[in-house]
Amino acid sequence: MKYGTIGYPVTCNIKAAMEEIQRLIQKNERLLAINRMLIQIANAQNTSATLDELYHFIYNALRTATGVNSFYITLYDPESDLMNFVFHRDEKEGDDDLGDFKHIGLTETYTLTGELIKHEQPMVLTRRDILQRIRENPVNMVGEPPEKWIGVPLKIKGQTIGAMVSQTYTAPDLLDQRSVDILTAASEQVAIAIDRKQAEQALIRSQDQIRLLSRQMEQYSLVAASAISMSNEADIFDSICKAVTEYSDYTRVVIIRFEGEPPIQNIVSSSNVLPRQIKAVQDLNLSAEFYLDLYEKGIRFGKFSVYIPHDLINPKLDTPYEERTVEPDKLPKAWHHHDKLLVRMNNELGELIGLIAVDRPRSGKLPSDDTVRPLDIFSSLISQIMRYKKAQEALEQEKKNADAANKAKSDFLANMSHEIRTPMNAIIGMTQILAGTRLSEEQKEYTRIVEKSADALLEIINDILDFSKIEAGRLELETMAFNLRSTMEDIADLFAAKAREKQIEFVCIVSPDVPEWVTGDAGRLRQILINLVGNAMKFTHEGEISLSVHRDPGHAVESRFRFEVKDTGIGIPRDRLSKIFESFSQADTSTTRKFGGTGLGLTISKELAALMNGTIGVDSTQGKGSLFWFTALLPSTQPKEASLAAPANVGALNVLVADGHASSRKLICLYLKSWGCRFTAVRKVEEGLEALKSCQAKDLPFDLCIVHHMEPFFNGEVFGRKIRSLDLSYSLKLVLITTPGAPGDASRTKSIGFDAYLTKPIKYSQLFNCLSQTVFQKEIPANSTPDKTLITRHSLKESPPKAVRLLVVEDNPVNQKVIQKILQTFGYTPRMAANGKEAMECLEQETFDMVFMDIQMPEMDGLTATRQIRNSTGAILKPDIPIVAMTAHAMPGDREICLEAGMTDYITKPIKPSTLLEKIIQHTSGATR
Repeated sequence: MKYGTIGYPVTCNIKAAMEEIQRLIQKNERLLAINRMLIQIANAQNTSATLDELYHFIYNALRTATGVNSFYITLYDPESDLMNFVFHRDEKEGDDDLGDFKHIGLTETYTLTGELIKHEQPMVLTRRDILQRIRENPVNMVGEPPEKWIGVPLKIKGQTIGAMVSQTYTAPDLLDQRSVDILTAASEQVAIAIDRKQAEQALIRSQDQIRLLSRQMEQYSLVAASAISMSNEADIFDSICKAVTEYSDYTRVVIIRFEGEPPIQNIVSSSNVLPRQIKAVQDLNLSAEFYLDLYEKGIRFGKFSVYIPHDLINPKLDTPYEERTVEPDKLPKAWHHHDKLLVRMNNELGELIGLIAVDRPRSGKLPSDDTVRPLDIFSSLISQIMRYKKAQEALEQEKKNADAANKAKSDFLANMSHEIRTPMNAIIGMTQILAGTRLSEEQKEYTRIVEKSADALLEIINDILDFSKIEAGRLELETMAFNLRSTMEDIADLFAAKAREKQIEFVCIVSPDVPEWVTGDAGRLRQILINLVGNAMKFTHEGEISLSVHRDPGHAVESRFRFEVKDTGIGIPRDRLSKIFESFSQADTSTTRKFGGTGLGLTISKELAALMNGTIGVDSTQGKGSLFWFTALLPSTQPKEASLAAPANVGALNVLVADGHASSRKLICLYLKSWGCRFTAVRKVEEGLEALKSCQAKDLPFDLCIVHHMEPFFNGEVFGRKIRSLDLSYSLKLVLITTPGAPGDASRTKSIGFDAYLTKPIKYSQLFNCLSQTVFQKEIPANSTPDKTLITRHSLKESPPKAVRLLVVEDNPVNQKVIQKILQTFGYTPRMAANGKEAMECLEQETFDMVFMDIQMPEMDGLTATRQIRNSTGAILKPDIPIVAMTAHAMPGDREICLEAGMTDYITKPIKPSTLLEKIIQHTSGATR
């Protein structure tokens, strides 16, 4: 008895516990099922190609979870106040069997779905609830009421965008609280999935619209060309009607011409309009004044089009409903099937002579500037045909205009190239001429910097041309030997003035393990470096910028190098780092407003790095600075000239480096180490003085002291005076490195006691030469790279030029002077002509050995002149004369155009003197002295 008495409650407790465990297991399984369903719906965003596929996936997932087959999704558009039943599955009525109920106004009639969207809360209704609502409201329903109806709103950021509904006709028990929980849990994920897929498809539609407009322009041009060849007027109008319905948004079209006195409408062509409808409109015999009145009341789009809402006129177009004008801000929500779009056709005085009437747009949308633009174009075309149907010249001009529109981008880029390169030719040419005159060493250095800066600027200007080539996959790299160290130091020269202006330190570091000569495209490498350093200069207001190159430690290939540009600028937000190399992208919109820029530079740099078999990247911390880097494969090659030769006893030198700035101190020490020198580095004046005294005490004197004057880090002049005031037992050479200043700085530096004076940026070759000349009194050329100054008349005295007779055809007076001066430098006396017409006259009067011909000139351009020279039957004394094109265009195909016109060769502006001389030698080898 005791066992039984005690065991009974124990058994009950165990049973209750087991039931609770079972309930929890079932609950957990339901939650897991819901989570799996949500994950599947989230994944469907990426796997489904269209919205319909997404709707089917959502339906199948929810049907599996609830066991209910009847389901629909409604999306609500607040602008049109329409509910769009985008997906519908019904076990009673069949799939998508909605008829006119597919689009229902939310406020104009009562629906269960509309109530759900208005209240924005889940709704659960039984058949009895639904019948009660039918009795109380004029409910719009499809089919019979279900036994159970559950709906949940779809929301995005608190805004209801639609509803999701499950219903059953036979098994109401299936739609229980569990089903409500499932639909509610899924609603947020479904709304997000639909919203994202809609945005994705909207983007696709936008891209399709752009392609469609392009095809429309192309097809309209073809129709226009076809119409020109037609002799029958009816065929012309029929072909135009067909084109409008085939390539525009509108499916019905009527072309009306006004004739007689007074002007009476005549329907000359139509498409997709029934004959009885044509007859009904024709019988109304409406005048031009009636349509002019409509034009005043409708909504204007484009140049010739006007939108006429259905309530402005009656369907028969005979009389207006009321005397009123439609305001643009009171447009209807959507296109009505009685709406019209009228496109007027004018004569040469702007008077109405006809119109194109269209309706029934495929999109169901109101007209826009995009949809009416093709119609405006066609209106103009038809007007021309109606006025001058026998004048094919006018129609051919229309076709030429259409073709010109298709090549607008290419023409724009070509013209921009011409307008920019023309003055750049003068800048670079005059600088090169200046470099060939008598200049001091300082002036020569300034001239070299101007020349290199102009070259670099021209490369930057070419960014937009490069981007076009990249998009077309036509960008190619050159392969030639170049001095990598000189290239890096050229970049330092280019940005040195800007660094001084902003009072920031700028250092260029070339690691000793980097070969001096490599093979690759030096111009494209400079382009990347200029872009990265330029960005660093733009966004750095204090601190320093460093440009460096070393072997890439992450690769076994010795010829792969890593270039780095590090700054202490504003940095880049972490969430923008992944987009920084995208086209037209910058860190944020405020960056564009504040600093400017096209957003193409980094995109082009990324493509160029890839062409160099490398990659590009960035590490950045907002507020602290950025490190941009890229790698490039640049195989080493044999030097094109002898490298700097160090004196035999350079390794015995003991050097004191006094520099308060870490980066420049590191750079100087790096160079000294590569030359085998012993050195001691200090960062304060006191440390330097102590080092000098210590060395004297140890009888280990310094041979040279390199002092970097950069306040507030280190006052080099003060340090120099203190050194010269010391009672040293040994001779110490002093070298000052400082920022270029005012005239007289060098004299003042010498008076302090310095033996040499260098200006930043610190260059490998300059520091080496300074060391050699100061300590060993050895004269070494200031720069080991090939001298790029002009070949002057002094260097040509031993080999005078042949008496070549040159004709230069150039309309720009500045460019005339540049080319003339360059040729005179080489010993030539060219004859000048300002255009193709003058060139023809010169060639008829005198025999020349060669012609340099500009392309764009007034009166007669270079291409036309060349064709006439080649086709001359006797007036030109030497029609086979070599003609070299000089063009400021740099677009793909320009060279081929010049050669096709009959030119012998082709050079682009800015023109280098060496290139001119090369072409003269190449094409006049047989000329007499």
